[in-house]
Amino acid sequence: MCFVTCVAVDPSTGTKHIPASARIDPSQLPFHPAQSGTAKEEGKPAKWRWDLGACNNYDILPAIFSSGSVKLLVPKLNDHGQLKNVLLKKFGVATIDEIGLTGIILSHAHFDHYGNLLDFLASIPVFVGAGALDWIGGGDEAANRGAKRDEKGNESFPSSFLKDRTITETNQVKAKAAHGDRVKETKVMLAKTSHEPTPSLVLLSGVAAHQQALYHPLSAPLELGAESLCSARPHHDAVYRSEDDSRATPGFFDHASADAIVDRPIPDESAACMQEFRDKAMRALAALSRLEACHDVMVVLAHELEFTHALELKEGDDVVVNDWRHRGWKEKKIKVRQRPAGVAVMQPSSSRTLPATHE
Repeated sequence: MCFVTCVAVDPSTGTKHIPASARIDPSQLPFHPAQSGTAKEEGKPAKWRWDLGACNNYDILPAIFSSGSVKLLVPKLNDHGQLKNVLLKKFGVATIDEIGLTGIILSHAHFDHYGNLLDFLASIPVFVGAGALDWIGGGDEAANRGAKRDEKGNESFPSSFLKDRTITETNQVKAKAAHGDRVKETKVMLAKTSHEPTPSLVLLSGVAAHQQALYHPLSAPLELGAESLCSARPHHDAVYRSEDDSRATPGFFDHASADAIVDRPIPDESAACMQEFRDKAMRALAALSRLEACHDVMVVLAHELEFTHALELKEGDDVVVNDWRHRGWKEKKIKVRQRPAGVAVMQPSSSRTLPATHE
């Protein structure tokens, strides 16, 4: 993990200079669709949808994506991997409204999690985390207007999603508010997946530390100014190499470049970091690591690599997690040695609502 300690700031220009080997070529990073799920309590008709994945329709997404100015985040999902098509196939129905969704819960309102809300009936309630409504209502009208960001730099939320739809901001009951390492309105979900004397649980974290393996939360001490980030030999025997870095996203990168920037400083306005709140990120990692250490809990992070590879999941695949312990999925994840993600459910407590808008 590359923290500010390995970033040199040019005193004359104020630009950030990251050692070459800390800069991973965004074009070589696989974009892993967000793990999402449908939570349903046995014997009851209610069905809750947790996250909607990414949308590949440029007419829906803010212009920042259609213009390609954020190279790392260009959607590459095929139509068969779009959530609408996955759900139609899973439930064997012709339309989404036949599924009978009770509500939609977004872990946070970023484009790779809010999907295409236009695929779902406006009457289906949408729940977001505390703090999300401070900026979610100022969204962009798709690609026709420029990407609108608030003062904190959050991607805009398409205002077309707000038409005739009520969005409610709520706090969790069964899962405490997550420490967000990128956005402060993050939600987590905790689902009971068996009714044994000691029930098994799956915790789905939407954003916290989603680019960092739980098992290796910190890389070896880094040598500033070196062409390669070398480890301290007395304690570590490996040299950091970007091709061995299993994180979905590097610590720092230039979001406006499709190539690795290795010969010049990254301009401050272009230098992006996947962990905006580093102290909170560390607390999130610690909490998730403790949960993952419990034999009856499996933690699955949003853009996880371990879970995907352990189960050999492909885009648009669907799995039932209820028998994860008997199938040894957690052990398989550990062997993969890459990263964690999952499926779960919650109930609202205090809330505030963004009224439906009409044109």
